[in-house]
Amino acid sequence: MIAGALLGGAGCHRQSTSSPDTIEVGGIRWRVTTLKEVRRYLRAPGTTVKLVWQLMTSTNHAGPDLTHWVRVEYRFLEPTSGLPENARRNIAATLRRAFPGSLSVPDTNAPVARLLAARRDHFCAEYEDFIREFDPSALTYQEQWRLTALPPVGRTVTVQLDCWDDTGGAHGNSSREYFVFERDTGRRLSLDDLLSARARPRLTALLKTALRRARKLPAEQSLEQAGFWEKDIRPRAAQWTPAPGGLRFHFDAYAIGPYALGPGDGVIPWPEAASCLTPHARRLLTPPAPPAP
Repeated sequence: MIAGALLGGAGCHRQSTSSPDTIEVGGIRWRVTTLKEVRRYLRAPGTTVKLVWQLMTSTNHAGPDLTHWVRVEYRFLEPTSGLPENARRNIAATLRRAFPGSLSVPDTNAPVARLLAARRDHFCAEYEDFIREFDPSALTYQEQWRLTALPPVGRTVTVQLDCWDDTGGAHGNSSREYFVFERDTGRRLSLDDLLSARARPRLTALLKTALRRARKLPAEQSLEQAGFWEKDIRPRAAQWTPAPGGLRFHFDAYAIGPYALGPGDGVIPWPEAASCLTPHARRLLTPPAPPAP
C-alpha cells in the first residue's frame, strides 16, 4: 500500500468524499458518484516524505509546513431510468470504458467508486515517483474529470466530459469530449453516422463561418490573421454535439491556434446544418418545430 510504504508505520489520517446522488435532466435520471480528495505530502527536516490524506474543502490551503500536495476531483454519471433498459446499459458501459480512470480497472462492471479510487491512486503514484526523483521544494498536482448530462435534443442523449490537469507546467491543460447516443438504443453516434455524401466540404465552410461569428471577427479579417491555424479547422478535429440552437463544435486549446486563443466553439444553426445531414440524422437530431401560434 502506498501510504504504508511512505509513512513507515507512523500511521495516516484518511478522509475523502465518495458518495452517490441522483439528478434528473430532460426526463432521464442519473446516478452521480463523486470523489474529492487532497493528499498532503509533509517533509520534516532530515526525514523522508510523509503522506497525510485530508478531506478536500474550501479551507484546504497550503500551510507553512506543507511542501507538496495532490488534489483530485472526479464526477461520474450512470443513467438509472427514463431510457429503454438496453439503451441504459449500453450508455453506462460506454461511459465506464471511456472514463479515463477505467484504464486502471479492467473490469468495467466494478463499482464506480472503485474505478475512481483506482484512478486517484494511479495519479498520486505518478506524483510520488516524480518527487522522489526530482525532490522539488514545492509542487502541486491537480486533476479534475467531470461528466455532465446535457439537455436531450431530438432523439439523442449527450454526456459531456470535461478534463483539467495541472502537473507543474507553465499552465494547466483542459479538454472536452462529447458522448452523443441514440436515445432508443444507447449506440454512440459518430460524425460519419450523420453526414450525407460529399457533405464534409460544406460542413467545414459552415464551421469556419460559425467560429468567425462566435469570435465576432470583422469581415476583412481572415482566420489566419486572427491567429487561428485555418488548415486545422475541420469537423473531424472537433468534438460535436446537438444543441438547442444547432450543431455545436468544440476545439480544445492548441487544436486550431496557440494557447492564448483558448478553446474555440462554433454553432451551426439547424437550418444550415440540416443541409449536410442524412434524412435519418435530420429526424434524429433536429428538434421539432414549435407549434404555430
